[in-house]
Amino acid sequence: MNGIITISDKAIIQLAAHIAVKKTDGVRALADRSGRVPRRYRYDTGVYLSRTKQGLEIEICIVCAYGANTIKICNAVTNGIKTEIGELCKVNRVNVRVVGVQN
Repeated sequence: MNGIITISDKAIIQLAAHIAVKKTDGVRALADRSGRVPRRYRYDTGVYLSRTKQGLEIEICIVCAYGANTIKICNAVTNGIKTEIGELCKVNRVNVRVVGVQN
């Protein structure tokens, strides 16, 4: 049986962003905009994309480690995403939202 499998650009970008964020020290989890962390792994949780004329805009919602420097974490997440996804497409803006803190 011959079949074709297609993977959307959105899924690839979300997965790359998710991997870049998980590599960052001080990030405990990705969460939805309300701060809820899913029990099961989902590559698209906490990664929101929108395309503009200037390029891709990415919003990331994270839960940080208690006592961590959130400014450094947000800068590291932004740089990591621009590095990972910048090879795939033009990234105009990365917004990192800290929606919670965990031990």
